[in-house]
Amino acid sequence: MTGCQAIRAKIFVCLLVLLAVSTVSAMGQEVPMPSSLGPLPAAPNDASIIVGQSSHHALSAPLRDLPVETPEQMKSAKFIMRPRHYPPVPPVQSRLNPQLDSVVQPFVGINLLANPTLNFDGLGQGVFGFIPPTVPPDTSGAVGATQFVQWVNLSFVVLSKVDGHLIAGPFAGNTLWHGFGGDCENRNDGDPIVQYDKLANRWVLTQFTVPDVPPFMQCIAVSTSSDATGTWNLYSFVMTSINLQGNVVGAFGDFPKLGVWPEAYYMGFRMFSDPVNQTLFGPEVCAFERRAMLHGLHPAGMQCKSLPENQAPFEQGFLMPSDVDGTRPPPDGSPNYFLTPDVPFDRFNLYKYHVDFVNPANTTFTGPTFIPIAVLPGVPPAGIPNIPQRGTNTLLASSFDST
Repeated sequence: MTGCQAIRAKIFVCLLVLLAVSTVSAMGQEVPMPSSLGPLPAAPNDASIIVGQSSHHALSAPLRDLPVETPEQMKSAKFIMRPRHYPPVPPVQSRLNPQLDSVVQPFVGINLLANPTLNFDGLGQGVFGFIPPTVPPDTSGAVGATQFVQWVNLSFVVLSKVDGHLIAGPFAGNTLWHGFGGDCENRNDGDPIVQYDKLANRWVLTQFTVPDVPPFMQCIAVSTSSDATGTWNLYSFVMTSINLQGNVVGAFGDFPKLGVWPEAYYMGFRMFSDPVNQTLFGPEVCAFERRAMLHGLHPAGMQCKSLPENQAPFEQGFLMPSDVDGTRPPPDGSPNYFLTPDVPFDRFNLYKYHVDFVNPANTTFTGPTFIPIAVLPGVPPAGIPNIPQRGTNTLLASSFDST
């Protein structure tokens, strides 16, 4: 997941600031109102771009007033070994001759890392009464103006950035959608992302819903201030994709990745038919109308570019969006950039996605541009513990190229 990730209860809090959203930016500039709402007037020129909008919206109660999870509730939760969906991986071999990686440092250098200024317990086994009910934990976290929010698959907490003390929680992941109705309120399926957007000083939290059959939802919450314990603008989006027959069908997005850009929250997914059959449709990138969600307006636009598996093989799998980590926005009109490794891992593929919510006919998705790299020496099989850690014999398992 995006954010400072930790698998153990004890974490170094990397002050890596990701995305959030506010009506007034850190530089005091007002976020402009959306120029259009409701049905969009024109279809995209690209038939594989699916235009939609939020299916429901509400303003949450203050998070600080919502019920926390008790250890008894966590103990009663059904333990889930969450399956991961990995396509077969071809052998790692170069299109050219094998080569040494020219940027690998063959010697131990001087330790120039800064010492951490703060180290405290995160949301892990036994901390704050937390009991992790799923494997893998899909840990995600982000640092805001005064708080650190961490989400471990089905539960999240709000901690102080000053000393790490518990401000609020733990909360079940779907607590924010209390009273919202539908699957965003009634299901807590995880695969969460926590972001903080410094352009607007707001929090962005999202998770999916994965019932046995469609519709599948992407639930997105945008805080109304820099205080994560306050109120949130809540949205649900029905997720679709294009199947191998070229039809638009309901689908759920696994391995979600989120980046904040001035006009949209851009996300990358691997789309599957359903959790039972698990038919792989292929990668998909989506843009959710940021300005509408900052102002709590409904409907908020959504545009998704589907790359069917028979047109975009595994090489174009885990598409990672670019993300604004500071207070300086990209140049006006800049597209969002999506990057993915290409099998046999001797290059990256770069795509550009620029969305126009007023006139989708102007939306463009271009690429790939090939970026050569030295051939990676090997890729560990997904889900198999084979990555060593310092100071322990416990091995870690990778998520293949999504890592």
